[in-house]
Amino acid sequence: MTRTDNFIGLEKEIICLGKVNKDFIISMFQKIVSPSISKLNEERKSIGVIKTNQLKPYWDVNKNFVNTSQFNMFEDVQCIETSLYTKDQYLKESRISFNDLDGIHNLQLNDWQYYEFQRKFGAKKDAFRYISKDKDNYILIGNMYQHRNIWIGLGVHECKNELSQTLQLF
Repeated sequence: MTRTDNFIGLEKEIICLGKVNKDFIISMFQKIVSPSISKLNEERKSIGVIKTNQLKPYWDVNKNFVNTSQFNMFEDVQCIETSLYTKDQYLKESRISFNDLDGIHNLQLNDWQYYEFQRKFGAKKDAFRYISKDKDNYILIGNMYQHRNIWIGLGVHECKNELSQTLQLF
């Protein structure tokens, strides 16, 4: 069975249960959007959403880059198999710079789509073409329980104008 075969027939199992009320979505979103990372730290949250309108995505050099294709040149170097399947195999890492009430933040953007884009096409600015620099963006960020002050971007989402106007935080 091929991968394509796995998805054939799935549309028959999809059913529409109804439409979600727009006011309900806005009220739920208002509950989770935070004005700043420091507020998330105060509340001891490990995942949160930050609203920003000055988002700058870019590629930066991955300081942990491991060129595994050169390991076989040296007899005394052992290649750890897990390093073949990590982000360390990418020459660049996606990052975002943004403002919140605390000021400017610079976080790694750990979103699968950017690593896949880099794998297929290289680290080009075109990878960030769906991130609007002029409109309100919402960044899903998270941290680990042991390291609560180290945040990482998990995704960037743009909301429609009517939702953004309802969620005035600044």
